[in-house]
Amino acid sequence: MDRRPGALHIRGSALLLGGRLFALALGLVTEVVLVRSLSKEDFGAFAWALSIVSLGASLAAFGFDKAVGRFVAIYQERQTDRVGGVIVLMAMTIVLIGGFIVIGGFILHGAMRQSGWVDEAAAGLLLIVIGLVPLRALDALLISLLAMFASPMSILVRRYLLAPGLEFAVVAVAAVVGAGVATIAVGYVIAALIGLVVAGAVLARAFARSGILHSMPRRADLPVREVFAYAIPLLSSDFVFVLRGSLMVIMLEALHSTAEVATFRAVLPVARTNLIVLQTFAVLFTPAAARFFARGRHSDLNALYWQSAGWIAVATLPVLLLSFSLAGPVTVLLFGESYADAGAVLAVLAVGYYFNAAMGFNSLTLRIVGVVRYIFLADLVTIVVILPIGYLLISSFGALGAAISLSTTLVLQNVIYHAALHRKAGVDLLPRVHLRTYVIVTIAAGCLFVIQLFLRPPIAAGLLAAALTAGTVLYVSRKALNVPEIFPELMRVPGLRWLLRP
Repeated sequence: MDRRPGALHIRGSALLLGGRLFALALGLVTEVVLVRSLSKEDFGAFAWALSIVSLGASLAAFGFDKAVGRFVAIYQERQTDRVGGVIVLMAMTIVLIGGFIVIGGFILHGAMRQSGWVDEAAAGLLLIVIGLVPLRALDALLISLLAMFASPMSILVRRYLLAPGLEFAVVAVAAVVGAGVATIAVGYVIAALIGLVVAGAVLARAFARSGILHSMPRRADLPVREVFAYAIPLLSSDFVFVLRGSLMVIMLEALHSTAEVATFRAVLPVARTNLIVLQTFAVLFTPAAARFFARGRHSDLNALYWQSAGWIAVATLPVLLLSFSLAGPVTVLLFGESYADAGAVLAVLAVGYYFNAAMGFNSLTLRIVGVVRYIFLADLVTIVVILPIGYLLISSFGALGAAISLSTTLVLQNVIYHAALHRKAGVDLLPRVHLRTYVIVTIAAGCLFVIQLFLRPPIAAGLLAAALTAGTVLYVSRKALNVPEIFPELMRVPGLRWLLRP
């Protein structure tokens, strides 16, 4: 079996981790500074308002940030005069929907003040940050266009340096001068506006160089039916992805308090770091998998899928050990003793997000093979399940109940995706060679969790144990990972050659 394309995919994806890891690290630093500089109630109110913004931005974007690349590429090849039309259509739709959501935010604010089901401070912050909805949705569209027309350096600077850098600057300055949460909210809106202006300026120059501005017709040809028919299924997936986290925050505010929102929301970004390797590998998985499917090379598609999933599981293990096995001490280290109760929340969330990552690109592969109705079905089941389960568990257990609800739906959704993938694309449920890897990962994370739970070693000892555990799993899994073929240069290092040779 030809595994060379899989090796190239994994090598190329690994090189992309640098920029994403920097943005992730800066984002976590921003989160830590924000949590430590605000009271639990203020942070909870701010997190609740941003959750409403995330839902609104997902709706306003309408899946266009995922769809624009496909339509622009096709129309450039076939009908250049429709490129301008599709861009105008998407931008106008985002502005229109975003505007309605902003108006709805003001109406919602009045209703919330009258009903009293939301903290007044949180409702006031919503009036400030609601402007982020159209800004973030438009920004997502522009970033996707930059990926097509601008240089990689422009994308790197705009997406991984400028955006997280501006938010960090806002939070850092506010922490130094002792500014309140309302000032931070205003700063976030200004930062988003600056980012949008910069992206627009870079994109305008790129359009001028490519000749698109000159080729736009006086009357834009708007391919309404094609665009919306393609984008609506993408909207459902994006909305469910955002809904999983945001809905928990909204329900916590309604059923408990802003303090419970803070407990849940503080550790949610830490748990989501379990997805960083998955999201990075996806960039190069898509074209490789699409080529195999188009050529009818289903065995190669299966090999690519599981070799990628195996690497994701092992490469993400250090994050799982920190966010699950060492969740308690890591939470206190990052956010302080006042968030000690969030350690259990982080551990539960980490399990769900790691399961999502370790199962590989099931939903992405379903899109590649054209079986999108199963994605819609899984999304629908997720929404139907998360509402009653979330209500019952959040009512009883607060933030911990929200974490259990979220992780349960993540597992359920991936099981449905994977069953559909096995049935429609012939991808193995779980090959024996990779089953061994998953069993080892589970045992390793579980043992370290038990050690931390009962012996409570110092954080330094826990980190050392996590490093040794990750190295041991890499050694035991070396045959399934096929390291000599994927990273042959590592075999030239004497110590690593002994460690990684099958």
